[in-house]
Amino acid sequence: MNQSALTKASMKALADDELVSLYHTGSESALEILLTRYISLAEYKASHAKIAGYDYDDVVQDGLMALLSAVKTYRPGQGCSFFTYANVCVQNAVNKAYAKSQTKKYKILSDSMPIDEMKEPSALQCVSPEEILIDREEMLKVKTYIATLLSSTERETLFLHLKGYSYAQIAQVLKTSPKSVDNALQRVRRKLKIEMSRDQSCS
Repeated sequence: MNQSALTKASMKALADDELVSLYHTGSESALEILLTRYISLAEYKASHAKIAGYDYDDVVQDGLMALLSAVKTYRPGQGCSFFTYANVCVQNAVNKAYAKSQTKKYKILSDSMPIDEMKEPSALQCVSPEEILIDREEMLKVKTYIATLLSSTERETLFLHLKGYSYAQIAQVLKTSPKSVDNALQRVRRKLKIEMSRDQSCS
């Protein structure tokens, strides 16, 4: 298949196996199309999950990361469809999230009270309502950046921060220092800013 001759619009008509093969040859558009096609699977699983310390978006995010892993590790012709493989990966992610929620660290998280007033400087400065109201495709891009660019520690720090936890609370949950929390959020901001700027320059 000649990747250079394919447009993003024409790629949307390809079968899952073909898109996976294109991704393995370096097509980020193929990855985006697969995630768009299957994010409803993660949303469905999330809507049925009841996990202490996790809300709907948390489970969707875990499901999205499982989808990314499925795309990276799936090999056509191994006896099952990509749908079946992705479904198993997403369900395993939900099961893992449930098991994780039973650990002491996440019991602390689910029992903690969010802080309404945060005096610490936010690593992600306030955004306007217009910026929040981005379409589904743009939201998927942001979630993809979070899943692919950030380390597990950076993701956990970001999610706790967005839930409204103070630096001190995040440090307690992650067993680190407030300074390390601040450093992690600064890295998150820098990575996302660079990637979003690169995406805009290519559009």
